[in-house]
This record gives sequence, C-alpha cells and structure tokens, in this order.
Amino acid sequence: MKNISAFVVLSVFVLSVVLTGCGRLKENDFLAWRDGPIIDEETGEREHGEGYIGKQEKSFADLNNTLDSLDGKVDQQKDTLTEAIDRAKNESISVSEQGDADTIAAAKAHADVVGEKVQKAAEGAVATAQQLSKEADEEIRGAVSALDSKAADTAQDLEKAIGDSNTAVKANAAEIGKFNALWDARERSLTKVHFASGRSSLNSAAKKALDDIVSEINVHGDRAVSVAGHADGNPVLSGSYRSNWDLSQARAASVAKYLKQKGVSNTIETVGHGHTRPVGPTNTKAGRDMNRRATVTFLKASP
Repeated sequence: MKNISAFVVLSVFVLSVVLTGCGRLKENDFLAWRDGPIIDEETGEREHGEGYIGKQEKSFADLNNTLDSLDGKVDQQKDTLTEAIDRAKNESISVSEQGDADTIAAAKAHADVVGEKVQKAAEGAVATAQQLSKEADEEIRGAVSALDSKAADTAQDLEKAIGDSNTAVKANAAEIGKFNALWDARERSLTKVHFASGRSSLNSAAKKALDDIVSEINVHGDRAVSVAGHADGNPVLSGSYRSNWDLSQARAASVAKYLKQKGVSNTIETVGHGHTRPVGPTNTKAGRDMNRRATVTFLKASP
C-alpha cells in the first residue's frame, strides 16, 4: 500500500512538471484538477474525491479491496486444499492399516503352517536321534565288551610274557654270573710302572700308579698277585746288580714291597724276565724306556 501511495505522489509530481512545462497552468485550474471543484466560494472548500488525486485514491482503494478479496479467496482455497490433503492422508493411512492387517493375518497363517511343519520335523529329528543314540549305545556296549575280552587276553599274554621274561632274565643272570666269575678268574693286568736306567727304586709316578690299584687288589683278597720285572737289554756295567736278570728281579721285589707297605695282604709272587720280553724296540731310547718296567697282574683264580 505504501508503494502505491508513493507511486501516486510521484505521478502527480511528474504530471505537474509536464503541465507547467507545456504552459503555465493557472493555480485554481490546477487545484481543481488535483483536488476537485470548489463547492463553497466563501471558504474555498473543495469537493474532495472529485479531483484527479481523489479519483486515483479511490481507484487504488478499490484495487486494494479487490486484492484483499483475492487474498481471502486464496486463503479459503488453501484451507480447502489442506483439508483435502488431510482427508487423503487419513484415507491412505486407513487403507494402509487395512492392508497391514491383511498382511499380518496372512503372515500369521503362514507362520502357523511353517511352525506346524517345524514341529513335525523336530519330532522326527528327536525320534531319529533317539534311535541313533540307542544304536550307538548298543555298538559302544559291544565294543567295550570286545575290548574287555581283548584286554583280558592281552593281560594273560602279557603276564605269560613277563613270566617268560623273568625266567629268561634269571637264566641270563646265571650265565652272566658264570661269565663274571670266569672274567674275574682270568689272568688280568692291573697296571705297570717304569724305572730309570740301571735302577730299581720307584719314582713318584710309579707310586701313584700302585696307589690306584691297592683298593681293587684288597677287594679280591683271595686272588694271588704276580709282579714281573723287565730290563732294557743294555749290559749292567756297574752297581749292585750283576745282570739284567738281577735288575729285573729287584724291580719286581721293589713293587711287591711297596704294595705290602700299603696294606695289600694277597699273596704276591715276583719274577724277573731280564730283557727277554721287550715291548718296544731295543735300539731306540724310547723303546728302551718302555722296556724298563714292572707289571702287576691278577693270577688266574683256582677253580
């Protein structure tokens, strides 16, 4: 509405400019044109609404009324359309609910059918499982019985095998005992010691070797011990010994004396072999060192 009034004022202003520019219009004529003719000569009051502005205002007022009427009709149509939309929605919901009810009823009926089938299948499965369980139980009982029988047979076989094994062990033990007795009864070397050239005295290494066999000799107190002395073959040129025979015998006697001093009570036999039983070459120093020796041996036990 404010825009329309501004337009009217602007139009009047422009028109007045045009009219005054085209020729100088008399003020009374202009006022009559703008506001309407004078209806009272004394007061100069004019008949408003008869002039150009009044007519325009009336025209605009009519236009505004028409617009208001149209706005009312539009609002009315809008309300009508809204009511129609609401009715359509309600009808759609009602139809949907009816459809849902039908669908639910159909689904329930289908579920009842499926449930009945499942129930029958479950009952069949239970019956089958019971039958299988019964058959499996019978098979297990049979297998257990067979295993018990086989276990009993196996136990008897095992007991017999153990008995046979014990008999064999005892027989073997007897044989082993005999073998051990024969082994112990054999002539067996215990140790040997070495001497310096032309001497029969024991050095520290020789004494250590003899100390190591004292306990073993004492365990077999009934066994006779033999000590054999040997020489390297070099001629005896000086000293207490007339020959290698005397030197070898003196070496054997030296060993026997030391063993007795260490507590050996066994019978000890001594013998000298001179240079007749060498174990190394007689033409080398190393060989001669090996040959200057005395050996200690268990004699073969008497049967």
